[in-house]
Amino acid sequence: MLASHIDGIKIIKPIFSTSEFSNASDVYSENIFSQDLEINDRFIIDHQVIIKRGVIRGIYYQLEKDVQSYLIRCLKGVTFCVFVDLRIDSDTYGEYFSMRISDVDQLQVYACEGFAMGFISLSDVATVLLKTNKEWNSDNCRYIIHDDPELDIDWFIPNDEIKPSDKYGEAKPFDDVEKF
Repeated sequence: MLASHIDGIKIIKPIFSTSEFSNASDVYSENIFSQDLEINDRFIIDHQVIIKRGVIRGIYYQLEKDVQSYLIRCLKGVTFCVFVDLRIDSDTYGEYFSMRISDVDQLQVYACEGFAMGFISLSDVATVLLKTNKEWNSDNCRYIIHDDPELDIDWFIPNDEIKPSDKYGEAKPFDDVEKF
């Protein structure tokens, strides 16, 4: 596991065993995650998303009983993911963690409950696997605008080339969204 400057974010590098015939890893094991990585979320949903370059998913989160934790990895291509700390009592409230992940580095990023998340494809096409510990509830979902000057996130793609997802019309500035 690699360090992050924000408590609640963990960067995970799966261990691969290789031979001349294969390259294999247990990219998720409930026992390893809970015992070795101290991640006790029970992931119940795998979302697989295929997105084209410049398409941004998020920045979104859910409220109340539907607050989610996330485990994200890029199966194909290159993805840039962002997690914004919405935990009012956190020392890093209002800060964000961001990272490029790809099918080459095989890194995974975990965020505990209390973060908003978003990701964008930096390659022509990217396939992302996102695990969550709660079901999706559109009634409790909120969105933060991706180019909020308060957050000042560099998405590594010119803003005029970014294509927000369908729900983006509901997005608000960071200062105006509900927090935890």
